[in-house]
Amino acid sequence: MAEKTILVDTDSRGVATVTLNRPKVHNAFDQALVARLTDAFANVAADDSIRAMLLRGRGETFCAGADLHWMRRSADFSKEENEQDAHRLAAMLRALNDLPVPTIALVQGGAYGGGLGLLAACDIVVAVDNCKFAFTETRLGLIPAVISPFVVGAIGARHARRYFLTAERFDAREALRIGLAHELVEGEAALPGRAEAFPSRDHDHGHCIADALLRAEEICAQKGARLTRIRRSVLAFVWESHAPVGAYGILERMNAGGRRSAPITVYRALDFLMSCGLVHRLASLNAYTGCGVPGQPHGAHFLICTDCGA
Repeated sequence: MAEKTILVDTDSRGVATVTLNRPKVHNAFDQALVARLTDAFANVAADDSIRAMLLRGRGETFCAGADLHWMRRSADFSKEENEQDAHRLAAMLRALNDLPVPTIALVQGGAYGGGLGLLAACDIVVAVDNCKFAFTETRLGLIPAVISPFVVGAIGARHARRYFLTAERFDAREALRIGLAHELVEGEAALPGRAEAFPSRDHDHGHCIADALLRAEEICAQKGARLTRIRRSVLAFVWESHAPVGAYGILERMNAGGRRSAPITVYRALDFLMSCGLVHRLASLNAYTGCGVPGQPHGAHFLICTDCGA
């Protein structure tokens, strides 16, 4: 029986993993693989139990782009047949780009040609720090046309002009600099750990609260600031779930225990916690969420579910 070229698995957290499974050809895609990917993305989009999707490639390379045998066959295709192939590839990338759940590409070895289109169509890209990348189709006299809307959207027109024209290889740090990758890890073994950011449905928030309070104590001690009882309580309420919470939501929880706190008390505590880097404010929601890496300079990007707010 032929080996499946796409593997799909969904864990108990509702995180689906779609894996390219053509390691002998470095996960290069042909017409059949494009169709299977399109179907896999459509199934993910239709499954309300799926909360996020990981995109991976089995073997040494994430994806080498278009299969050479497919490209050779396409030389004998008619204009109409080649246009149909291009439309199918574009439809697959659009299906990935438009998925209603967060998508994360976990990249090892490298990505080339059309494989870079897959990365650009994902929301987040985490790559091993020794990865290599290139728009190799240029060396064959082909324009990176179908993937270009997604790639230009990811790295910008200026960087695209250079790398589309030169077909030069660039490393993971350059991919990070130009916006193709968002984070680098040391070694392929570190990639799966990035998926652990998604809490399970039976997740113990008490553990998160305890860790957050411990880190808060350490940071306040370093700053010579006091983590008062009110400030501790507000931080604990922020960490009660992984959904953003508003100041009045915190106030209601505080007063539910018989305490009568004023809104200004909560706002002052939140201002203090933000000044210490312990919480982030989401201006569009006028809500707050705990910081998972306080004390470390970093950018913050938030993907918020429009259904549940998590």
